[in-house]
Amino acid sequence: MNNRKIYKTLLFLNESVRLVGPFLIFFNPLLASALSLIFDEADFYLFYKSGYKLIYYHIIDKLLDYWWYIFILIYSLGQPINNFVIILFIYRSLGQFLSIISRNEKLLLLFPNILERYFNIYILLLYLGVSKLSLGNWNITLLALGTIIAFYIEWINHIKKPYYITKKIFKVDVGRWDK
Repeated sequence: MNNRKIYKTLLFLNESVRLVGPFLIFFNPLLASALSLIFDEADFYLFYKSGYKLIYYHIIDKLLDYWWYIFILIYSLGQPINNFVIILFIYRSLGQFLSIISRNEKLLLLFPNILERYFNIYILLLYLGVSKLSLGNWNITLLALGTIIAFYIEWINHIKKPYYITKKIFKVDVGRWDK
């Protein structure tokens, strides 16, 4: 089996985890969040090594991201963060839609992924023993922290040095992939 076929197989497995993994949110939200972060980061590299065009990666990645956001939304409906999550879900949905339609990832800087960052901070604090009730009182602080992290990640990944984080992790230079 040649390298490209191996990477295509790995990509299929990676995207399968991205499809099934979100269901874990109802049993172990921290594990679901960690899997989402890890496998979301890996697919850029796997798409590149599989020989697919950048536009295919962008569309599939954003659709699978959205799939994860839907699970965050459903899970959060019973949490004290539900109102914030609903607003952040709508906000990010608009950005995802515009980014896919326009094929311009730089639009994501205007609609950063605050939803996922905010949710990840919330879940991490729950696992560290902070009560849901006290976290509900800290929503604005969690939102501010999630916003700062989200803007920084979007800026690094889509403006300053595209896919910087993935390139650092996988030690690959994608150059001007499909540009």
